[in-house]
Amino acid sequence: TPLSMEIDGLPSDFDDWAFALAARTIACLTPAEHPEAFWQPVLDRGAPAHEWVERFFWHWFTDGLGTALSAVEFVRMWRSMILYALEHSAWDPGGMISHDLDGIVVELLCLDMRWNAIVRTEDNAQIVGALEDIFERALQRWGSRPKIISGLVIFATQPGAWQLLVPALRWTTIAVRNFDTYDWRYGLEDNVIEFLHTCWQQEGARIARDETLRTLFLALLTILVSRGSHAAIALSARVVGSL
Repeated sequence: TPLSMEIDGLPSDFDDWAFALAARTIACLTPAEHPEAFWQPVLDRGAPAHEWVERFFWHWFTDGLGTALSAVEFVRMWRSMILYALEHSAWDPGGMISHDLDGIVVELLCLDMRWNAIVRTEDNAQIVGALEDIFERALQRWGSRPKIISGLVIFATQPGAWQLLVPALRWTTIAVRNFDTYDWRYGLEDNVIEFLHTCWQQEGARIARDETLRTLFLALLTILVSRGSHAAIALSARVVGSL
């Protein structure tokens, strides 16, 4: 099947059971036991089999996390998965059906809020924060897609991802500069405004004194104000008043 063609059908109940078992098993393996031998074949299917790849990650971030040897080991394997996908042709944004690729990237990066237990507690903040470099690469490759940015800005406001909040400000501002009216559908605008509120609430003092961050923040806020967002206009008045 050509990489650009979707595979028909949906995962069966057996597939679901197998993915749950695989996720629990992979998370218990040590590096010497080569867990990649179990997850690489799933990621190899890429966007054409997006329903199956997405289903695997549903179980990875729930069943897998629940049986992991530690959060550190879980994130280490997760990092390996992201690195693998970044280099794989079946995850190439240049040759994939947009919707199909969006779905698997959202799941790969844990941007689906249904399965984000790893970032629901601040206990994991340092471990998740260590993924900044790999998220940087991921957003360079896939950040032009509105659905991914919409997921990112909610992900970055979670307690366990707070170290990625300020980096996400940079990634988001760069991405949305090229978005058109069509791209702002499906809740993206509301999510970005909520993200900006959180940035200002948690890092306002840092943003105010750092010229680069202040420029990024105001640029993103200005884009939303120009779209006529009442929430953005209110936030802008508050920010300008404090500056």
